[in-house]
This record gives sequence, C-alpha cells and structure tokens, in this order.
Amino acid sequence: MTNKHAKQVPMTEIPKLSEGQLEALFRRLNLAHTRRIYRDVADRAEKENWTYYDFLALLLAEEVAHRKQTRLQRFTRKARFPFFKTIDEFDFTLQSTLRQSLLGSYLGPDFVTEGRSLILYGKTGRGKTHLAVAIGYRAIQNGFETFCTTAAELIEDLSNASKKGYLQESLLSYTHPHVLVVDEVGYLTYASDAANVLFHVCSASVRNGENVLPFKIRRTYEKRAQALHRRGESCHPETTPSGQGAGGRETETD
Repeated sequence: MTNKHAKQVPMTEIPKLSEGQLEALFRRLNLAHTRRIYRDVADRAEKENWTYYDFLALLLAEEVAHRKQTRLQRFTRKARFPFFKTIDEFDFTLQSTLRQSLLGSYLGPDFVTEGRSLILYGKTGRGKTHLAVAIGYRAIQNGFETFCTTAAELIEDLSNASKKGYLQESLLSYTHPHVLVVDEVGYLTYASDAANVLFHVCSASVRNGENVLPFKIRRTYEKRAQALHRRGESCHPETTPSGQGAGGRETETD
C-alpha cells in the first residue's frame, strides 16, 4: 500500500553532456578510477542487458576496491619496511617455541585499538624481522598506519633534533603512525642520551595509544627485554596462560 502523502523526490532533467563534461564531473567528485573504466563498463552493461542498479553497483564496487588497493600500496611504501613479508610466508614448523596461535590477537584490529605492544627476541636469523614486518603489514591491511625504523636511526634522528631544539616536531614521525616497529634494539652501544630519547618515544606513544614493536633483540639482551616486560606488562608465551598480559607480549623465537 503506497503512502499518498509521501514526498516525491524531484527528478532532474537528464543533462546532455559531452565526454569532456563527464570527465570534469568525475574529477570534481574525485572518481579517478570510475573515470577510467566507465566506458568499458557501460559497453558491457549494454551488451549483457544489465539493470541500472547493477551498472551503478559495479562502478561503485570497482571504485571502492581501487581506493582500498591504492591506500594499501601507499601506506606500505610509507612504512619503510626493510623488505616485504607476510605472515603466510613464515614457516612456523622451524620454531619449537612459537606458534601462529600465539600471534593471533596481534594480527587483528584489536592489536591497534587496544594499544598493545609486542617484543620479539631470540637468536639471529630466526625470523624476528619477518614476523614484525608481517604484523606491521597486517595492521596496514586492517586500516592502520605503520612505520618501521631501526633503534640506531631513531636515536640518531631524535638526538640531533633535540640538540637543534625541534624534538617535539621530530617525534611526530614516530608517534603519528598507529604502529611503530623498532629494529635492532640492543645490537649496538648507544650514547648517553639514548635512554632519554627512547623514553620520549615510548611516553608519547602511550599517550597517543600507539603500538610499539621492538624486535630483533639478541638473546644476550634478555635481561633488558625482561625490564621492558615488567614496564609494559608483557608476558612470555611459555610461562603466561592465554588471555593474560593484555598490555603487551614478549615472544621468543627459538
């Protein structure tokens, strides 16, 4: 039963637009991908007798998919990963103490929204960097920004910025992304101001709800990792029951 009092939507008279005018409208609406494909889609729709609804639905779906892929590529470039690896490429059969189920909660959006942290430490060549890159990339896939750096680069950059009086401005490079991945923590001996610089990064990250992944920590620096464990309420997968240590997790690669 129709409502006689329902307000009718006024229909605009169909404009007679040239291809050039259509192009201008697509640009005005920032529909770059639709502008490139609409002719081919229109030809296909005409040949296959699509409804107007189907034609519109495909154009919108293609535009959204293209924007999502473009965003993924842009954020992956901005992340500055040392190489590209995914979690599916990691061979968990080579690790006696590490299982993918331990990392499950760090591969979903909750890792970012709950402000968790993760420490990966162990012997050289066991895949710590691979895992950190994969977790950082998964965060990008979940709609968040990631930035990857080494501890040496971070400390040198911020130490120089501090000496020149623009520390707060430089901190934004590390605290603006949702996930910060720090490589090679503990590999080198740092200057006396390193602890102060790292404190600024961690303090600002906590205030902003940012996630920090310190990784590639050598086994000889396990005591340092344990100190981070106590501060960040992290947990070791071999000793802490599932569900504890919500603030973070400390995972060893055998």
